[in-house]
Amino acid sequence: MPVGRRGLVVPQNTFLENVVRRSNGLHSLFVLGNAQILENPIVYSSDGFCKFTGFTRAEVMKKNCDCSFLFGQQTDPETVRELHNALQTKTAIQKEFIAYRKDGKVTIRLILNGVQNENEWQIGLRLISWEGFLR
Repeated sequence: MPVGRRGLVVPQNTFLENVVRRSNGLHSLFVLGNAQILENPIVYSSDGFCKFTGFTRAEVMKKNCDCSFLFGQQTDPETVRELHNALQTKTAIQKEFIAYRKDGKVTIRLILNGVQNENEWQIGLRLISWEGFLR
C-alpha cells in the first residue's frame, strides 16, 4: 500500500493558522485571500468582518478577495481599478471608498492589502484589513 504525501499539507495549514491567529489580535475586520490563484479567492474571513458586513462566512468564502460583493452604485470605479491593479501586481494599497453591507447600508472603509509569502512552498496570502464606519 503506497504511503501518501499528506504531511506536505501540514506546514501550509500551520502557516494559515498562524496568520489568522496573529491577525485576529491586530485587526478585527479582515479576510485572507489565496494569492496563488488568479481569482484570489477568500480562504478565511474574521468574525468581525462577517458581523460588520452582514454576510456569513459561507457566503464570503471563495469570493474574490477584492470584496467586489461589497461594491455598489456609489463605489468609485477608479478606486476599484486601483484595487484590482494592486492585487494583480501584488503591491500594497490603502484606500478609502464607499462599500455596502448585505442589508444595503452604506459604509466607508479603509482597505489595506498586504502580500505574505513564506518558505520554499511559496505560500501566498493577501491580508485585507478593513476599518469600518457606518454612514
